[in-house]
Amino acid sequence: MISKVELRKQLKNLGITVQGTFVKRSDIQKVLSEEGYNRKILQGYFEAMLWSSRNIDVEDEEFLDENYSILDISEELTKQSLKDIEDFVTKADEAEIQLTLYDTETIGHDFWLSRSGSGAGFNDGDYEGNDGEDGETLHKIASSFKEVNPYVGDDGKIYAE
Repeated sequence: MISKVELRKQLKNLGITVQGTFVKRSDIQKVLSEEGYNRKILQGYFEAMLWSSRNIDVEDEEFLDENYSILDISEELTKQSLKDIEDFVTKADEAEIQLTLYDTETIGHDFWLSRSGSGAGFNDGDYEGNDGEDGETLHKIASSFKEVNPYVGDDGKIYAE
């Protein structure tokens, strides 16, 4: 049986606000839809991508987050990233990792860092499930995805190769 404190924590990690002993049905329905859950992961994924990637088209190679935001990411990159996140979530489920124990945006952030080979990510995060093995397993899964290299297109949108 799960404690009330742990339940509140898991609901918060999913983006569901608990007010006293009540939650909004619409919050639960949005999170339970696969796309809603994956889009929460996508938020952290794109934030990490922007602050950790450089714009190689400018002289001083500024980080993308200095002049771009999530709103500048192309539809093409958004669709591909959602597909990658869906595949990642499926592989984590197959490895019997309960992702709902962890914050969705942190999952996205660490997925980006692990897949990009930065040396950081799931392997240095706070993933204590399965006797502390979740972090290493998630890192291995994320590292199996090919590296993505974002760039700014002529239209000012961010794409990836």
